Amino acid sequence: MSKGPPLVSVPDVRGMSSGDAEQKLKDVGLKSRTIRFPGADTVRTQSPAPGSMVPKGSTVTLGVF
Repeated sequence: MSKGPPLVSVPDVRGMSSGDAEQKLKDVGLKSRTIRFPGADTVRTQSPAPGSMVPKGSTVTLGVF
């Protein structure tokens, strides 16, 4: 009987470039969705919050502005 995907801790990617943040999330088994303002490349917000425990494969929304 499966208990579902393992839980992983959401890393803090605020202050990183969007590319670096997306790679860091991918490295721990998470997906990313980016909301970007034109010309911006620095992650300012993320949801769920850093340190949250979420199922592997979950999506983290990044606010880049």
